[in-house]
Amino acid sequence: MSQPTLALLGTSADPPTEGHRALLAGLAEHYGQVVTWASDNPLKQHGAPLAVRAQLLEALVQGTSLIPASAIARPSAAPAPSTP
Repeated sequence: MSQPTLALLGTSADPPTEGHRALLAGLAEHYGQVVTWASDNPLKQHGAPLAVRAQLLEALVQGTSLIPASAIARPSAAPAPSTP
């Protein structure tokens, strides 16, 4: 059986932790490519803005030799949807 080629992990981590790094490293061992991104969770109060959390996630991934920095999906400049 061939190895699955892609794992996707979106996270609203605030901040990303060593647990997130371990999860990403584990995914990298089982998948040919891992893509991760920071996102906003409308059900959560975030202490840091999305851009800061994305930078923290990027720093975490860069510290994980199994995952190339190119695997990080950077947030778009599109505004977040408004809540009623």
